[in-house]
Parts: sequence; structure tokens; C-alpha cells
Amino acid sequence: MQSSPIGWYTRSNFGGRFSSQLKFAGWNGIVIAAIGVPGFITSRMIKDGVVVIDVGTNRVPDKTKKSGFRLAGDVDFKNVSKKARAITPVPGGVGPMTITMLMRNTVDSAKRGAAKRPRR
Repeated sequence: MQSSPIGWYTRSNFGGRFSSQLKFAGWNGIVIAAIGVPGFITSRMIKDGVVVIDVGTNRVPDKTKKSGFRLAGDVDFKNVSKKARAITPVPGGVGPMTITMLMRNTVDSAKRGAAKRPRR
């Protein structure tokens, strides 16, 4: 267990050892998937009411699309969403929030930089 400003948490890094992933996802209230394997997290791997944040963005061949592919997350969204309390979609999930926070940090940094410069 590690301490943070918001409480206690357990951080797990499997380093590609996916066999451990099955046990891990079953006992956590929040699952953050950033594996790089489309649809890896299935509904059997999570408990009811879990919050799932799918960070994975994978190109999957799809001949029905003009580009020849579609984007898919690391979570089997269709089935996991039936059990999860909340889940982020791919595409359109964490991407817009990431862009928003990057823009906010850029503006905050510019304000700090402007405050440090001497006025002429």
C-alpha cells in the first residue's frame, strides 16, 4: 500500500505478464487499462460496479471503414459496460480530457512565465 493525498492505494505493474491481470482486475474498484491489446479486459475479469478507465487506443483492421481500420480500446466495451458502474469509451473517452488538461497546463505555465518577467 502507498499513501497519496487522497488516501491509500495499490499500484500494480505487470510488465507484460498478462496471466496476473485476471486476478488483479477482479478485486479492484477501479481498473485503468493501458495494455495495448484490443478487448483484453473482458466482463469475466471485473466485478460488478467497478469503474473502468480505458486508456488503450488500438488500430483494428476494419474493411467497412474508409481508412481500413477502427479504433478499439483495451476493454471489451460492449460486455464490460453491462457490469461496470462507469466506463470510458474509445475513441472519445480520456482523449478530450487529456487535451483539456494539456491546454490548462500550457495556460498556467504561460501565466507563471509572464509573472516572472520584468515589466519594461
